Amino acid sequence: MQNEYGWLFSVPVTLADMPEGVDCDAFKAVMALAMDAGCDYVLFDRDVPPAPYLEVFDW
Repeated sequence: MQNEYGWLFSVPVTLADMPEGVDCDAFKAVMALAMDAGCDYVLFDRDVPPAPYLEVFDW
C-alpha cells in the first residue's frame, strides 16, 4: 500500500509465505529482519535515514 508516508508492506510469517515472484534479495532481507523483530508491518519511508546494516542502492 502506498500513502503519503511511503510504502507499507505486511510482514509474512515466513519467507516462504511471500507472494510468488518476489525475487529481490534486499526486500527479503528487510522482511527477514522484520520477522525476527516480531513486526507486523514494514514502512519504507524516503525521509528516514537508511539503516546502517542494510544495503543501500543509489537510484
